Amino acid sequence: MKPVASGCSNTADGLRNDDAERLQASSSVEIDYQDVNPYAFEPAVAPHLAAHAVGVTIDLDKIHTHYQRLCAKADWVVVEGVGGWLVPLNDEATIADLARILGLPIILVVAIRLGCLNHALLTVEAIKQAGLPLAGWIANRLADHGELVKENIAPLDAHRRAVVGRFALPIVRRSGPLEGSHVSAAKHVIGAPIAVSHKRNNLVAALETM
Repeated sequence: MKPVASGCSNTADGLRNDDAERLQASSSVEIDYQDVNPYAFEPAVAPHLAAHAVGVTIDLDKIHTHYQRLCAKADWVVVEGVGGWLVPLNDEATIADLARILGLPIILVVAIRLGCLNHALLTVEAIKQAGLPLAGWIANRLADHGELVKENIAPLDAHRRAVVGRFALPIVRRSGPLEGSHVSAAKHVIGAPIAVSHKRNNLVAALETM
């Protein structure tokens, strides 16, 4: 699920987002595009700005309704955030509020590049203050930011091992760029803010820090 997407393309079926279409195509069950991507906007700007430009207010309850429809069909639901933990969705709510409504623990996706250490640790503190569980983190290595990857991962991993209650959680995956003709929805999931839940016991949620 990609609840909110900007930079969408006009098609015969209406506004469509490439990532959302890949998620839909990768689903093991038949699902409607509107459930995968309830809010699609053409302007390639922040979601609350894109919504404002067309006179729409992003409604978290509406997103929750579509999420529940997907949960009723599938054992696992992948939910992408957008932009980061405190990115606004409307005048009052952020991605953090959406995570609360969906009731999902968090997996933090850290883009390994300059500035990632500060962004990651600040996001961890914000998640803690929101009272949501942090289940793990993913080190996402970007193709154009390959310098000192191991050196950037090491202090994050050491920090979570040394400081109980702050970053004391497992590294879920070290992910690199995917290549070739078999680039699947995984590329778009790992490289984006994501959330994963199980319909019987909401398991994990994730978001990108930068």
